[in-house]
Amino acid sequence: MEVAHDVMKYFQIAKCVINKRAIEVVSLAMDIAGGSGFLASNTLSRLYRDVRAGPFRQPYAPTEARDHIGKIALGVYPEE
Repeated sequence: MEVAHDVMKYFQIAKCVINKRAIEVVSLAMDIAGGSGFLASNTLSRLYRDVRAGPFRQPYAPTEARDHIGKIALGVYPEE
């Protein structure tokens, strides 16, 4: 089971990094687009909302992910 937890650790690390970078990219796009980026008819509006929600989708929210990653890195595995 330790292997599965280690795999999940690396998945969570990748998810955290990708989500953070996606937020930076879409925020920059919103800066460039200006106010029109917030209109419901603008695809960027949906993308912005979806990217901002990314970190809170399963399996872990950011605080839970950091907790899980830290425990696994220290060799503290969740009980099954």
